[in-house]
Amino acid sequence: MSLKAFSLLLLITIICIAAINLFNVDNLNEKERASRVLMLNFQSCGEIAQLSKDFGEGTSTVRCTNGKTYLLSALEHCHDFFSVYCWKVRELHSDTILKQYHKSIIPIN
Repeated sequence: MSLKAFSLLLLITIICIAAINLFNVDNLNEKERASRVLMLNFQSCGEIAQLSKDFGEGTSTVRCTNGKTYLLSALEHCHDFFSVYCWKVRELHSDTILKQYHKSIIPIN
């Protein structure tokens, strides 16, 4: 293997490791994980004001300081709720719809 090929392989490996670390949410708390999922789905939130307490069970309702509310749902084929690629994001537009999904919203400190 030539030096150029080895250098290119090393560079690609470093970039892949950096990308994996960027999207690794295993060590994040629930608020940080929800924020990362929203960001990667191109949704603006400001700060997360409230988060439903069942985030790790496949769905979560997120209420943001900018007045928007989102429903985060795990995709059916994904079994790793920590992966940011396993979530779809839907904006909820009324409190009536919000109550259908979650009755227990807890404040985030």
